[in-house]
Amino acid sequence: MGSGKGKARRTRTTTQANTSAPGATRDRSKWEQFLKNGGVQNTKMVKYYPCEKVIHEGVPELDWVHIVTELFQDAVAVGAISLPEPYSSGDFEFSVVQGPYAYNHRIQVGFVEASVPPTRAAPPVPVFNPFYNFAESTPLSSEATNRAIDQITGGITQLLRS
Repeated sequence: MGSGKGKARRTRTTTQANTSAPGATRDRSKWEQFLKNGGVQNTKMVKYYPCEKVIHEGVPELDWVHIVTELFQDAVAVGAISLPEPYSSGDFEFSVVQGPYAYNHRIQVGFVEASVPPTRAAPPVPVFNPFYNFAESTPLSSEATNRAIDQITGGITQLLRS
């Protein structure tokens, strides 16, 4: 036991991420080319990724997990997000951590449990608050959509390196 006078020396311990592990990479030009080739630059996200509304505390809101999952799968399919070997888009899943209010939600990304060995398991990583990136009027070509893809890429990299 210490003397209670706060004079004991303590060492700080930190857990460092494995920064040498490969992460996901992002190529904005591939997303822009996908939108241009499909003629969907100005298409609203909720029209391109239609979904049912879900009820949270009696309030209908968009099914963010569906929208983000579809956005991610498209981004990987067109090369806007590149995943390191041996991963594919099916190895990751998105979920919502619901805050006390609708505007406090967090989208997080984790491994699909069956896709990774137990030694590789890691807790999900927060990615973004959908209310800061998406609205029913958000077009696929918006900076908000690009920012969401950037944040998804960063979250997957953080997950892979944890």
